[in-house]
Amino acid sequence: MLSDLNPQQQEAVTRTDGPVLIIAGAGSGKTRVITHRIAYLVRTHNVDPTAILAVTFTNNAAREMAERAAELAPEITGRTRISTFHSTCAWLLRRHQEKLGFTSPFTIYDDDDKKRLLKNIIKSLTDKNMFTAASAAIYISTTKNAFIRSESFADSVDYFPGREIMAEIYRRYEEALMASCALDFDDLLIKTVRLLENDTALRDFYSAHWRYIMVDEYQDTNEAQYRLTNVLAAKHRNICVVGDDDQSIYSWRGARIQNILSFKDDYPNAFIVRLEQNYRSTQNILSAASAMIAHNSARMEKKLWTDSNEGSALILNETKDAFSEARCIQHMIHSFLREGFTLEDIAVFYRINAQSRVFEEVFRSAELTYRIIGGVTFYERAEVKDVLAYLRLLVNPNDSAALYRIINTPRRGIGEKSINAIIAALNNGQQTLYDITQTQTGLSARVWKSFEQFRSIIRLFSDRIDENNIHLLAAQLIEKVGYDNFIVVQDEAKNENRLENIKELINSMMLFQERHPNATLREYLDESALITDDNRTDDNADAVSLMTLHNAKGLEYPIVFITGIEEGLLPLTRKGDTDIEEERRLMYVGMTRARKHCILSYALQRRNWERTISNMPSPFLAELPPETLIYYSNGIPLEGTSWAASQDTSYTNQSEKNNDECFPVTDADFSDDINQEMSYTLNVAIGDFVLHPSYGRCRIIGIEGSGDDTMLHVTTKTGRKMKFFLKYTELERCF
Repeated sequence: MLSDLNPQQQEAVTRTDGPVLIIAGAGSGKTRVITHRIAYLVRTHNVDPTAILAVTFTNNAAREMAERAAELAPEITGRTRISTFHSTCAWLLRRHQEKLGFTSPFTIYDDDDKKRLLKNIIKSLTDKNMFTAASAAIYISTTKNAFIRSESFADSVDYFPGREIMAEIYRRYEEALMASCALDFDDLLIKTVRLLENDTALRDFYSAHWRYIMVDEYQDTNEAQYRLTNVLAAKHRNICVVGDDDQSIYSWRGARIQNILSFKDDYPNAFIVRLEQNYRSTQNILSAASAMIAHNSARMEKKLWTDSNEGSALILNETKDAFSEARCIQHMIHSFLREGFTLEDIAVFYRINAQSRVFEEVFRSAELTYRIIGGVTFYERAEVKDVLAYLRLLVNPNDSAALYRIINTPRRGIGEKSINAIIAALNNGQQTLYDITQTQTGLSARVWKSFEQFRSIIRLFSDRIDENNIHLLAAQLIEKVGYDNFIVVQDEAKNENRLENIKELINSMMLFQERHPNATLREYLDESALITDDNRTDDNADAVSLMTLHNAKGLEYPIVFITGIEEGLLPLTRKGDTDIEEERRLMYVGMTRARKHCILSYALQRRNWERTISNMPSPFLAELPPETLIYYSNGIPLEGTSWAASQDTSYTNQSEKNNDECFPVTDADFSDDINQEMSYTLNVAIGDFVLHPSYGRCRIIGIEGSGDDTMLHVTTKTGRKMKFFLKYTELERCF
């Protein structure tokens, strides 16, 4: 049973009694250890299979563990509880539901049930527009997981607009659940913890019943899961937790890295095993990832290694802009295909969902099949479809599907019955949106007033559809109807990503106009519709996988591209509350998904709303050992063995080798435009020094453009060459 395990894995399996912490590095075989440990307890120590509890986070993980453990010890089948936290809690609560105060067996509400109930509660309130069902659901979930009851909500949370209304929604929601004999997903954990902590007899029974407890992905546990596992382990203290602090990336949904870091404090006699042998990646990938993550202070020391070959160096690719980045990756993918790899061997990771848009467009143009993992394609996202529906209605006032989608989005007090009456008048009367009368529809005066206001906005902007600046038209329409504010109020936890998606849609319009200067709004809508229709791929098809770094957790691919590795994007900075160590862990997770090839990419410029901004490479890139990297510019290898060399003039003659689809950015490209005159917006000249807030003292080696378009070419104190747009970069002259 132990012969196929390495020495550290054997130690983790055979150390059965007392608290055990297994630090399982990426790709080190943690599932193998957990399943062998279960079988070892049963087969070697004759432990009753029913006395073992193993919990994890997903049904797939639980199913895999159960199947693999049963292969080693068939007698555990149907007897050892191997399940998710929520399934275990539901099972326990079912056995003691009379203690919950319900008059009949409880029902478990899923997210849709929860939102439907909240929607009805909000409708009954005087102020219906303060919260949506989605935003209320998030508030309640966060509050429950902080163990704050509805009756103490208003006094237990910091003030925010509508706090008293939210407290009332929470109170009514809890009353409605009790009246319906129902629990939501958060209740399964919270009520189990409260039941065990408050009922001594019940706590003693289960603590004695489960002699051995194993917890998978312990770094992802929240407060409720932490308290649950500890109360169950109170009697025997045979608790074994498995996880990797370097892969803790879910603090935004309640995960606490401190749970794994303080395990030794909770259990002073804990035995610690480190699984550091990696069975997934090459040594170059491991060395680079390990060197970077070592910059985190909140972590346990470990160093991954492999007995396989060193492997290819990681590629660090600098590109001109996001479009160039996508095109370079497309070309690299075709090169890998010629080497014998398949599309399903390849994954492209990014930090936020909005980044997928440019890859989708480029891949579609190149006829590369792709799939979105853990999300929908860019043009299928609700906020994108909403904005496109507004634009469609400008072009075609008879578009009843578009009208139906956005006539009450944002809310205008036009209910379903009134919407159906308007649509019927539009369809049956052969009328345009502007010809519909109150007589035709029978709408109340209040609803008709709201409809008239909506219709006047559509008419105002429809008169402008032949303007060249369609991105400005869209941006102004979004502002006029208040859609951006609607997004913020509708779903506070997700509004940042949704606003980014709207910005990216505006960016796509700007790029479309650059490619087609005389294009109309109609033509843009046609192109976006074709992208939506053409990109619905079969999940079983051979396709490149596109996903955020968060969705990459637990997956692996022979070839991994990590894109947008720029300061402000990775690490992502929002509202000044960036957790730099968690952002570094996120990049570490992405790098350690790669088996053979890892390509890191960043763009010097990126569109943000209506601006093109100059980007700095992520500080994480400077933490990678130079000997593990090969440097590229727009998909072309550079000479030199250090980052400083890659930024120097060694590649000034490379532009002749580029094709039109990759946009080389080299000193040679700048040579005709760099001037020796002083900048208009900052009184400096070549040879002067400027102070940058992140990179310190830099020397000016070239000045391109003038006025608001001035770009400085500088070298930093570490020898890197950078390019700063003056209007987007805070610089001071220094000596």
